[in-house]
Parts: sequence; structure tokens; C-alpha cells
Amino acid sequence: MYRLPLIALAVMCVAGFSSQSVDRSAAPAEAQGAGGFTIQRLPGRVGIDGRAWMFADVHTGTPAAFTPAGGDYELRFSEPDNSGDFERWTVTLERAGSAPIALTAGRKTAFLYVTPDARYIFIEPLVVIDVVTWRRYSLDAAFGLAPYISIVATTRDGRLFIERSSCSMDCSRRTDEEYFELTIP
Repeated sequence: MYRLPLIALAVMCVAGFSSQSVDRSAAPAEAQGAGGFTIQRLPGRVGIDGRAWMFADVHTGTPAAFTPAGGDYELRFSEPDNSGDFERWTVTLERAGSAPIALTAGRKTAFLYVTPDARYIFIEPLVVIDVVTWRRYSLDAAFGLAPYISIVATTRDGRLFIERSSCSMDCSRRTDEEYFELTIP
């Protein structure tokens, strides 16, 4: 008769313990695999009509800092590097009363996208940081996607439209473009 409540209590204790044991004063833990994200190749571009698909709010270093809607953190771009094909930055996450945490892990990024619930932060090439579990997933490696990757559009139900090309920009022959739909868990 008391078995179900005891099981529920045990699950709540383990869940509470695991979320409290995450060290958010250090960089997110590197996780293996895709962390519940899924991807499917599309035959072509999606129609971005503002209803089903909307342009994604991708940040590229300007402004230098912003707080995502619904987020309890600020993201800051610093140390620009324009020696390559794109301008790239170091990105740090800052919470009130805590030291800044580098999210780019020794690299720099050309873009950053934050999901509307502020839980997931995507950076180049296709890396995602889950700010709840404080894990970092290299989706580009998990799904075998080579540069260059762009997040173009999103849906209200948590899907991203992604373009991939072997050319960064201003290419005379962009014939190798691939299109993907990424589903967020």
C-alpha cells in the first residue's frame, strides 16, 4: 500500500540530488552521443513563412552581451578573431554572484543560438550546452556533420532547420549544400 509513494519519493530524491550535484562553477561536462537530439536529412530548403518555420534568432557577436528571455544567465562575446573566414568570439556564461564560465572550450564561435526556453545554447560547429544538466554535446560529431553549419530557422515545437556546406561563404559553386531538421528533446 505504501510502495508507490516510497518509489516516488526515492525518484524525487535521486533527481534532486543529481541536479544539485552539478558543478556549475566549471565548464559543462563533455557528454557522449546526441543526448536525445535527433536529426533527419531534408530534400531541400524549408519555406520560412513566419508561421510553421520562423527565422532563428542567431547571435553573431553583437551586442557584446545579452540575457536570453527566460534565462537566469548572461552570455558575453569577447576576444574577437577575424583572421579566418568568419569573425569568431569566445563566449562566456555569467550568472549573478558566480565567475564567468567559458562555453567555447578553448575555441571560438561564429554563431550562438539559444532556444526560446533558454535551456539549450548552440554554438559552432554544432555543439549544444544543456544549462539544466550542465552537459555539452558535440552534435556535429554525433551526426557526422562537417563544417560549415548554419542554424537558419526554428519551429514553435522545438525543431531547427540547419544548412550544411563545405564552403563558408561567397562560394561560386555551392552545389554540396545539405539540409537537416534537428529535433530538440
